[in-house]
Amino acid sequence: ASWGDGGSPHGYRSSSPNGSSADRAGDSRTERPSRGDCGGPANPDRASAGQPQLVAGDLGCMVGSVYTSFSGFHLGDGTGSIQLALTGRLLERAGFGMWDLGQEHTYKVALGASALPRREFLAKFRQLTSKPNRLRDVLGKGGDATEASALR
Repeated sequence: ASWGDGGSPHGYRSSSPNGSSADRAGDSRTERPSRGDCGGPANPDRASAGQPQLVAGDLGCMVGSVYTSFSGFHLGDGTGSIQLALTGRLLERAGFGMWDLGQEHTYKVALGASALPRREFLAKFRQLTSKPNRLRDVLGKGGDATEASALR
């Protein structure tokens, strides 16, 4: 299923020909980074000043209308799920046709991800990498996904 035909906006993953999980490196999305990693720890000085803080994120790449998540992190209970939901909404608004989430995990399935057989995944991936996305239009001039308007 793809977003255009009523499928879930929360992603897809590849599977090996025998139906097992994708043959990729492990997913560290549920691992908590130590203080100082990625510049993302909660900073007490910023918190007291009322400044926004990075509490979850994703590292990945986009080619055409395919976004592939490499790794993610979260610093508090529920922040990873919120980050995934908002990323899915942003990708949907920007016209992405596929979000490759990597290996299957319970929390991904609970958020609506579904596995695709390898052949189907590769065919869809090849087709969608040649189609443009609208991320630049959705984000606007600043190119900042933290703006609430990008997530509406």
